[in-house]
Amino acid sequence: MESCHYHNERPQLIILRCIGGCGFFLEKVIFPWESWCFDSPPDSRVEIWTYGVSGVELLDAMTTELLRVPPPNDPEPGLEPQRPGHARFSGRGLQADGAGSPSTEIAVPC
Repeated sequence: MESCHYHNERPQLIILRCIGGCGFFLEKVIFPWESWCFDSPPDSRVEIWTYGVSGVELLDAMTTELLRVPPPNDPEPGLEPQRPGHARFSGRGLQADGAGSPSTEIAVPC
């Protein structure tokens, strides 16, 4: 299983369906601007559906490769490792190193 993340950037409710091997199926209603983390088998297919004038409409389809979250020991190049699920926020914006003005730690669900 691999960890995936999807963020609904649309102003309408969507339905995410993940279909994988060996009968794997996952369905979740995601509200506007909501994020959702889930586990799926590698190379699963993700479909994004919404309600339209004529009923349910397919908006997008992709593989989970596009939604995969890198493991903690595999950081993206140029990014400093942080504690999983946490970001640092200050009055000047997000900071990875906590330098500068006083900051508050905010847990980011994932």
